[in-house]
Amino acid sequence: MDEMMLAGIFALVTSLPGVLLGLALLAGLWRPASLDGARDPDGLRRAVGGTVLAIGGLVSALGLALLLLPRATLLATLPALLGAVLVLAVVLTVVVLRKQRG
Repeated sequence: MDEMMLAGIFALVTSLPGVLLGLALLAGLWRPASLDGARDPDGLRRAVGGTVLAIGGLVSALGLALLLLPRATLLATLPALLGAVLVLAVVLTVVVLRKQRG
């Protein structure tokens, strides 16, 4: 097992809580008290759940890419994959913060 496989397994394992938390928020199984002060708590809960689920899904996709892609292809595309995860995480967080402000 090389370091790319270990990194892929690590990315998959670390993304699992985010995916589960996002699903729990979207399904309404968990309603955090910190979101109750918003103008639309249910809408904000769904937005936060969608953001957490999307980021967890992107990290899962990165883990799968680390496991499945050949090393040469992975080394060529890894900066783009990491950049996409970072940019989408920031954009989705800004959208949620704007929704919270109203």
